[in-house]
Amino acid sequence: MKTFKYKDDIRAWLEPMSYLEFWTAVDPMGLALQDRVHCDDQIARKLADEATVLKALKYMAADELSERLEISWRPATPWVKLVANH
Repeated sequence: MKTFKYKDDIRAWLEPMSYLEFWTAVDPMGLALQDRVHCDDQIARKLADEATVLKALKYMAADELSERLEISWRPATPWVKLVANH
């Protein structure tokens, strides 16, 4: 499985993926997402477009992975991290 340090890393990893690339990448991770058959059906019946479905799936995947890995967002600036540690 790919290693991530921050939520930002997960989002950056998912961002360039196409619909098919997404399913290939997350399949071995066992995420609790909508079933692919269901998503394909929604797109085929034009109940949602592929871009919208993919955006929602990426959001759910990033959220679940960050919770599973217990990681947070990258600190905005170094001083924020310094203050937070004291």
